Amino acid sequence: MKVKSPSMTQSVREGMASDQGRANKSYSFKDEHMVSLFKLLQKSNRLKLSEIRHPEEVGKTDDPN
Repeated sequence: MKVKSPSMTQSVREGMASDQGRANKSYSFKDEHMVSLFKLLQKSNRLKLSEIRHPEEVGKTDDPN
């Protein structure tokens, strides 16, 4: 049985805490404006999406795997 070092366990906890903090963060715009903001940023080249890694899996939105 392998035991994790305390520093590794600490970093995992810190990562989880920061993710929880992001979920509760309030933003200066309303949720209903998200789509228009996204499109505006994308058209102005301020937002660039990464390339699709597995294009054959794009339609698998309900697949748990």
